Amino acid sequence: MKHIKVLLLCLLLLLTSWICGAEIHDAALKGNLAMVKELLAAEPSLINAKGHNEKTPLHWAAQGGHVKIVKYLLAKGALVNDLNIQKETPLVYAAERGHLKLAGLLIAKGANINIRTTLTASPIHYALWAGKTDMVKLLLKQGADFKWDRGTGFTLLHEAANQESTEIVDILLKKGLAVDLKTRSGATPLHYASLHGTPEIVSLLIKKGADVNAVSENGWWPLGLAVSKGKVQIAALLLAAGAQVNRQDKESRLTPLHVAAAKGYGKICALLIEKGADVNAKGKDGRTPLYLAARYKHKGIFALLKGKGANPAEKEKLFDRPWLREPLAAGQAVVWYLGHSGWAVKTRNHLLIFDYWKQDAAPDEPGLANGAINPEELKDLNVTVFASHAHGDHYMPEIFNWRQALPKITYILGFKPEKAEGYTLLPNREKKKINGLEITAIESNDSGQGYFVKVDGINIFHPGDHANRQRDFSGPFKKEVDFLADQGLKADIMFAPVSGCGFGDITSVKKGVFYTIDRLAARSVFPMHAGGNESRYQEFAKEAKNAGYEGPFCLAEFCGDHFIITPEGVKGAFDQATACKKNKKSDCNGI
Repeated sequence: MKHIKVLLLCLLLLLTSWICGAEIHDAALKGNLAMVKELLAAEPSLINAKGHNEKTPLHWAAQGGHVKIVKYLLAKGALVNDLNIQKETPLVYAAERGHLKLAGLLIAKGANINIRTTLTASPIHYALWAGKTDMVKLLLKQGADFKWDRGTGFTLLHEAANQESTEIVDILLKKGLAVDLKTRSGATPLHYASLHGTPEIVSLLIKKGADVNAVSENGWWPLGLAVSKGKVQIAALLLAAGAQVNRQDKESRLTPLHVAAAKGYGKICALLIEKGADVNAKGKDGRTPLYLAARYKHKGIFALLKGKGANPAEKEKLFDRPWLREPLAAGQAVVWYLGHSGWAVKTRNHLLIFDYWKQDAAPDEPGLANGAINPEELKDLNVTVFASHAHGDHYMPEIFNWRQALPKITYILGFKPEKAEGYTLLPNREKKKINGLEITAIESNDSGQGYFVKVDGINIFHPGDHANRQRDFSGPFKKEVDFLADQGLKADIMFAPVSGCGFGDITSVKKGVFYTIDRLAARSVFPMHAGGNESRYQEFAKEAKNAGYEGPFCLAEFCGDHFIITPEGVKGAFDQATACKKNKKSDCNGI
């Protein structure tokens, strides 16, 4: 009995400590200095008490920007360089939120200005990512290491060019960083500015002597990147500075004009032609810009190219892509690539849209034929939209605007978005029937959910960002896949994330894909999550073959590539074992 009383007393003390710890964290975050003082007076050991993500009261006060509380906590012995679970100090929180006075106070009290977190980043990176220019300038003034390349050659200059921070780019160049600094893969700041930056940054880098024709080890060059994103002004600046207009990609042999024609960027096509682009240039498979304009249903660009002397495409009939309206039988489906992790699946009675997100400029004539959602094109179809989680590369609030043209549209979300209504949030691991679909949601080990959908004789698995993180499968990844497999579920269509900077060890990710293929007996596999670098899908398929997986792997090259699923097989799939022997090479990666 005595031992039980002692145990109960210990549990009571532990519970009391936990409750008080939660209270002081809440008070520190909300700026309640009186409550912080009261709690510390009652229990001084709370000064460095760890809470959610191992954050201390000082972390929470720094996050909230409460200078008076930070001063008080430091005076009472708070550890200025204490780490949370991500190895972030209070200074990281102050930097990320732009709390200048508070950051100065922490630095004066000994905060490590160059602490490195689990993201291989220091406080100045967090400030730059958050767009806090004044904070970046403060940290530079206080001695932040601006030459550190994070082990990859990716310096703060690359980061600033990538983050649209013109002023910081200028400051770093004036501090002596070389304008053509290269990452381990040979990418310069101009590569990143052309991809994600602004015309102002590109102009500044060119003015400082950046090489406009620099090519990275993976074949990137500035003009090619700008064209792929639909950045007209940047493309014009690069061309004016001497960018080679007819440079071919080292693998596909496609020129910038090919890419602009495929993506539907009419203004860029006109600009390239004006600067001398060859309208009849051929890729290694014989494709011309005119063929790609027809294939992806860009009629205006097709007319432009013909008017500039392009030879008529052999497959002009590709303008007629009937799959959206053509009747399908049970067990048949058409799958369109919408970019990154976005897909549209047409079955006998339904059109399903998964994780739609667009980061590039919109094509001139948007439609499923070029991987863009045009609600007017989908009228009278039974449309269901899935958004697996809230990350910006899987969800666009604009999807709710589609309701104006499609009043009967259904939304299935794996999270609760702000200022949105009229959607369904499914419980995990429960089978639900909604609008003719049988849906089983699983909990993603990243964020939100993944979905297994049975519809019209087709089984579809879209995992969202559910991806394996450990090579020994010690994390939570397998249990969700096993749950589906133990229900006897098999996938006719399996979407699979195979790359992504947020996934960590990519070898682990790919092992997880192989495991899922086995457990769900996947009949066709669609690699995804390449962030616009679709060559990664080809790389994955080759690795899969080496690992003993023969596919078929459906490999998208451009948005709008589509694949036909039937009980007999897949048309347009890159089947390592048979498809490329039976079909022309140009037909192996979508049709």
